Amino acid sequence: MDKATAKKEIKRLIKIITYHDKLYYQDQKPEISDLEYDKIFKSLKSLEQIHPELVTAQSPTQNVGGFAAERFKKVTHQVPLLSLDSLFDVEDITTFDKRIKKDLNKDQIDYVCEYKFDGVSVVIKYIDGVLINAGTRGDGYIGEDITHNIKTIKSLPQKLKGKRLPKELHLRGEVLFTLKDFQSLNQKLIDDDHDAFANPRNAASGTLRQLDASITAQRPLTIFCYTIMHHSDDVIFKTQIEAIKALKSWGLPTGNYHPIVNSLDQLVKIHDDLEVTRENLPFEIDGLVLKINSIEDQNKLGTKARSPRFAFAYKFAARQEETILENIDIQVGRTGALTPVAHLKPVDISGVTVSRATLHNFEFLAELDARVGDFVKVARAGDVIPAIVAVDLKKRNKKAKSISPPKNCPVCGSSVIKDKSSYFCINTHACPAQVKWNIVHYGAKRALNIAGLGEETVDLLLNEKLINNIADLYDLTLEQLLELEGFKEKKSKNLIEALQLSKERPVDKQLFALGIREVGEQTAKIIMAHFGDFESFLTCSEEDLQSIDGVGPETAKSIKSFINNSVNSKIIKRLQKVGFFKGVLKKTKATKGFGDLTFVLTGELKQFTRSELKEKLEGLGAKVSGSVSKKTSFVVVGENPGSKFDKAKSLGVAILNEDEIVEKMSL
Repeated sequence: MDKATAKKEIKRLIKIITYHDKLYYQDQKPEISDLEYDKIFKSLKSLEQIHPELVTAQSPTQNVGGFAAERFKKVTHQVPLLSLDSLFDVEDITTFDKRIKKDLNKDQIDYVCEYKFDGVSVVIKYIDGVLINAGTRGDGYIGEDITHNIKTIKSLPQKLKGKRLPKELHLRGEVLFTLKDFQSLNQKLIDDDHDAFANPRNAASGTLRQLDASITAQRPLTIFCYTIMHHSDDVIFKTQIEAIKALKSWGLPTGNYHPIVNSLDQLVKIHDDLEVTRENLPFEIDGLVLKINSIEDQNKLGTKARSPRFAFAYKFAARQEETILENIDIQVGRTGALTPVAHLKPVDISGVTVSRATLHNFEFLAELDARVGDFVKVARAGDVIPAIVAVDLKKRNKKAKSISPPKNCPVCGSSVIKDKSSYFCINTHACPAQVKWNIVHYGAKRALNIAGLGEETVDLLLNEKLINNIADLYDLTLEQLLELEGFKEKKSKNLIEALQLSKERPVDKQLFALGIREVGEQTAKIIMAHFGDFESFLTCSEEDLQSIDGVGPETAKSIKSFINNSVNSKIIKRLQKVGFFKGVLKKTKATKGFGDLTFVLTGELKQFTRSELKEKLEGLGAKVSGSVSKKTSFVVVGENPGSKFDKAKSLGVAILNEDEIVEKMSL
């Protein structure tokens, strides 16, 4: 490779590495594996060794601060960090208790109750009482080394005190923010013009994955230690309570809540009381953890593939509060769908002020019979968008006003049509709301991940008439951006660079970014895996599309309608001209037994996010669909499953829980 070619290749590799570094370190949403990243990094390093005169201070190989040249080191857990089975009602608890008594041949079991902290699970290793290292849970077997960040937690001793210190100690704990510290952190981030965290758990996760420990040290993390994973034989514990007392005597923070119960009535009462009083706690918990107190009995029962048989989580119901529905406005999305949104009298739900809630669509609104002026129950569960779950009809006054679907778009005044349960504005290319949200979608993390192209920037570009569609983005110049309010040289250059990097996104992401109705991330991936290249996709027929498993008649019709539209056709050609849709998506070679299977995922998973499980299944060659049909092979059900679970049961589709799918994948 000559010097000129090497220079171009080095520049290209630096852009790719910088792009993936941001995803990994700042967004915590990597798109490629560590192995793929290391290959790219190694290619850059090799080229720079051949041409040292081309090495610049900006190269990732030269960076010490900021993004590191290496990612976090890996930590192999001596004892796997398992998840807990979640139980939700008395019937589940009764079944569990009966099974345990039968397996142990006992009439009575002592359970230790603990808070189920809503934070980040970590494992910490001490040798001779000195903190040696700490790691994240990871996949339960291998985590990331976060020792530098763990050592900044003031309440965690770096050297243990007291008597009977084991030679070696591995313990498990939960890192979190108190609600007060979380609110202070978010306020500081907002004051410094940074994005705030959605909840304390996300804040703890993001803080633990900082490369710069000085940043972590400025954020007041808290930790509670609750399980001894492994210890040397110089100490012996007979019960869970004994182990907790030992941790506390060594100076470790354990919390002060460890009641022991031996009957279901006691257990249920403690759970129900805590569900009410948790609002008074300084941190978030989402349930109660119960462990058999006897260590001997714990060892007899052992573990399943991903969870212990001697412990479980007794989860709380979604948080609910009553407030007043003050107004309902109608938002127009990128596809033209009209969505009613509830404006509420602000109400505090577990430390989060809620003033808006989704109403999904007009059919849902009609079925709920929610009216302006009503007293409504609002639920918030974890990261889920707050939703109105009930209306107090007894408190309804005569002035309560119902809202009907409009005949004209509230933004542009164009006609509205009904399609299934939703209403749509027909002015696809000229409705200001559709234009705006289509561009925002195009630059979103799940699509082309164009850093700096958020809602505020899109509004500014549209108002200044610099763009009117996604193709216009690539005509923007540095000079044009520098003239905009709030755009200095660095911000302007970053946006131009991010736009150029978007051309290197996978072709299925580029297809998804176009915003075709009915074409989500998974459908885009299935389509591009089938056709391989974009040109073949463009020239396909409706019948070709329907032959793809996972693409139905409505989706096929929507795609062809989009492609055949003259405005869309011009935009696609302009994007092709600047370098889009050149990639090829190779079909994954199926692992034996998975190639013909289609999975649907529903509910909250414990061991993975749904995206992670989807990726693992697709890596085995299986298909993962967003809807249940008779063609579905299995529905994987987590906690709080939605309507897909009900549909699977009605169609007789096989259902797997999380442990069963893990076993099936042999992970």
